[in-house]
Amino acid sequence: MFPSGIEQVVAERQKELLREAEQRRLVKLIEGQKTSDHLSFWQILNWFGRQMERWGLKLQQYSFRAAAHVKNECSQEIKRVPTH
Repeated sequence: MFPSGIEQVVAERQKELLREAEQRRLVKLIEGQKTSDHLSFWQILNWFGRQMERWGLKLQQYSFRAAAHVKNECSQEIKRVPTH
């Protein structure tokens, strides 16, 4: 058997190691939550950017259609103008 003093030292060391392991676990848990919050922020920004891009493309389509319509009407007006 070990001398009585060594058993106490071993028990204290074991408790210390368990406390350190618990602290490391908590730190990893907290850091994981920060990363998750940070990641979701960028996911939201990414989604918002894609929505803005889609909206801009739709507006461009309407703009091109309107421009083509105006151009078409103008060319028809020019054809209708009598030449002297």
